[in-house]
This record gives sequence, C-alpha cells and structure tokens, in this order.
Amino acid sequence: MPSTQESDFHALLVSALLYGVHSVLISCAIPILWRKDSISRTTKVGLLAAMLSIFVLSTTLLALRMVFIRDKLGILPTLAIDTEAGVETNDLLFSTTDVLLFYFSVVIADCVVVWRACTLWTGNRKIVCVLSLLLLTTATANISFLGCRLGTGSNEISPKCGPMVLLSYISSGVTNLAATGSLGYKTWRHRKAIKKYLSSGHPTLQERVLYLVVETGAIYSLLWFLGLIDFILPDERTFAEAAISCNLLAAGAQLVGIYPSLLIVVVYLRKSYWDSNGASIPDEVILLNDPAKWARREPSEVCMHHIDGNGTGDIYTTQK
Repeated sequence: MPSTQESDFHALLVSALLYGVHSVLISCAIPILWRKDSISRTTKVGLLAAMLSIFVLSTTLLALRMVFIRDKLGILPTLAIDTEAGVETNDLLFSTTDVLLFYFSVVIADCVVVWRACTLWTGNRKIVCVLSLLLLTTATANISFLGCRLGTGSNEISPKCGPMVLLSYISSGVTNLAATGSLGYKTWRHRKAIKKYLSSGHPTLQERVLYLVVETGAIYSLLWFLGLIDFILPDERTFAEAAISCNLLAAGAQLVGIYPSLLIVVVYLRKSYWDSNGASIPDEVILLNDPAKWARREPSEVCMHHIDGNGTGDIYTTQK
C-alpha cells in the first residue's frame, strides 16, 4: 500500500473513532439539555440546533472521507473512476466540500463556546464585547477564505488565499483561548470568594466542573495552534510528518463538534454555578439564604452573600 494511501486510511480510522465519541456526546447532550428547566426554550432550541448542525456536518465529512478512501484504494472497482480527469474532478469536489463543511462547523462551534463564556460574564460589557468581536473576526476570516477557495477552483491553496487561512487559524485559536481564559479567570475569582467568605479549603463541585471546562478548552485551543504550525511548515515532509498532519486534519473535523457538545454535557449534567438565572451564584452560597438553616442561628450571625451581582466577580456582604 502506498504511503499516502496508508496515511489516508489511518486518518479515516481516527475520524471514525472520534465520530463515535461525538455520537455518544450528542446522545447524552440532547436529553440533558432538553430536560433542563433553568434555561429558556429559545436557548434550548438554539443550542440543540447548533449541536445537531455540527453533528450533521461531522457525519457528512466522515462519509466524504470514506468515499474518498474507497475511490483511492479501489475497494469497489465497479464504482471506481477510471479517467485521470474524472479522478481530478473527484478530488477537487471532495477537497472543496470538505473545506466548506469544516469551516462552517468551526464557526458554529465557536459560537457555542463564546455564548457559554458570555453567559458567565453577563453584566461585564467589556469582556462580552471583546469575545463578540473575536467571534466576528473568526467568522469573517472563515467566510473570506471559503470565498477565495471557491473562486480559485483548485485543490491547492493559492498564495492569495494563504493569508486568509492564517487569519482563520489565528482568530479561531485566539477566540477559543480568550473564552477559556475568561472561564479560568471567573473560576479563580469564584475560588477566591469561596475561600474568603466560606472558609472552604477544598474545591466545590461547581469548581471541579469549571476546572474540567477550562482544561478541555485549553486543549481545544492548543489544537488550533498546532494546525497553524502544520500549515506554516513546508510541504515537503517525511512519511511520519505527513501522517501526523493527515491525522491532525482528520481529528480536527470531529473535534470542532466534540468540544461544544462536551461543554454542554459537562455544564448541564452537573449544575454549574452560573445556571441560576444567569448569575454566578454557587449552590453553597444559595443555601446560606435558606431560612430553615439560618433560623438556628442568632440574628447577628446571619449574613447574606451575593456573588457577582454586577458581573465583575466581586462579593458583596450585608450584615443583618
């Protein structure tokens, strides 16, 4: 088997494996999200539409890759393309469709990630505006590249389209990094507040959820910068380098759908502290206002804690 065909086959296996993970996450996310009463129906429909759109695009990408490998390996000779012109046309169709679907998936996935971060920072217009501008830049870069790619009618990325690809990788990586960073900063502020007012030395359940979200977001952002490095490197590569590049691209087609789905599953499976009417109030602090619990204390000991009342992550304490 030629080395290029072997790389393509390995990439197909990677895509199929990650597609299985994506399928499991989607199967979990849909019922979890639909049964959630703390979010509006409009939000539910929007998130479900985004997740299902990405899943359909991921399914189509995997199917296209399977057809492409089938034709290259000649697994079904009766369906194989004999002429050289037919092969070139088929490759161009696959490449163009693959790129088109992938970058649309990227835009939808980034919308979900940025929306989740903006929900956490409701009330802080600066952070919301920065994240929104980054998302707009990513969408513009991706759409510009797609227009350029469709205009060239070639499998190769023309010099005119090269800067748009770079901008697309950089803007998407920075957007996800900024969204993850905002989550990390909010987690740190929350942890600081809990330690100061509740004397909690161990991470709460809500904090563990946020830690997982931040860690997966950092890994997802790293993949974009790896893709950027892969694009910048010269085209002449060893078999190992070509295999890594091929597998990275194949994985990216599925990972853009896996991360938003994982984000929704993790957040809504374990009630995170920003689910209470969009405010950053942890369950432990809400329990402090339970009259039955505080009836056992002296009036001078009763203290109501309001965390992030203005969206800045600050704590306001009113003594009664």
